[in-house]
Amino acid sequence: KQSWENFLRNFRNVVKIQNEITSCKAAFEMIQLFDDRGYEHLKRFGISSENIDAIKSAISAKETKLEFAENKLRKKDEGEAFKFYKVLVSVKNAIKRDIDTENTCLAEWVEILAGITEQNKAEREALNKHKRR
Repeated sequence: KQSWENFLRNFRNVVKIQNEITSCKAAFEMIQLFDDRGYEHLKRFGISSENIDAIKSAISAKETKLEFAENKLRKKDEGEAFKFYKVLVSVKNAIKRDIDTENTCLAEWVEILAGITEQNKAEREALNKHKRR
């Protein structure tokens, strides 16, 4: 659950930065079209300069911030979330049915995994018996 919450927090951060960049670029376009309301919009996102180069630089800094946030999200996603879904698919294949991850409690997960372990053990024993013949 903690890993999922971390993933969601990182995902929200990425989306927030993406929205900031989109809004700032739109405000910059307004300025280039001689609409001074663009400066007001930029101030909402922490860009108070009226210098075109400074505005471009600030937007570029936000794009760099987005890259770092996306990399952080990818690393976490490849780690915990990816492992969870890989295990989930393996479990679904082993029990040959779907699992409602939203409503499955920890105790039920433990029992499902214990059942798979027992099933695998029985299959190995049967295979070993068959090989000895």
